[in-house]
Amino acid sequence: MFRFIRTTTLAALKADLDVARRERDQARTEAEMATDSAIRAENVAEQQLCQLSQAHADRIQDARDAARADRVYALFHCGVLHSVHATIDAAEAAAEAQGAPRSGWTTLRPGAAIPSAADVAWRVQALPLGGIE
Repeated sequence: MFRFIRTTTLAALKADLDVARRERDQARTEAEMATDSAIRAENVAEQQLCQLSQAHADRIQDARDAARADRVYALFHCGVLHSVHATIDAAEAAAEAQGAPRSGWTTLRPGAAIPSAADVAWRVQALPLGGIE
């Protein structure tokens, strides 16, 4: 079956087709640009994630290194071992939680004689790790 179309109608259809093709090409260009931008953003996000992960791992390792102490602090109550702590502050806090006064903590000079258990209710003593010095 044949259909007759006027020349003006054909010209209008061709013009519409040209406009549609230009719009299609423009949409393709915009889509390619958006895809490229998304890929670049994803690459940047991956790099930042790797940097953040490395920084976190470094911070954890630094904390582990700092936690490796060369001594522990033994808390004594009336001359009897009460607990062992990583820091002197933790030992004092444990004693205070058991009723020791919050103030009045003193440290002995190296080589000073340790008072008898009867003289001191709570005492914190540093003990070296890794063998005898």
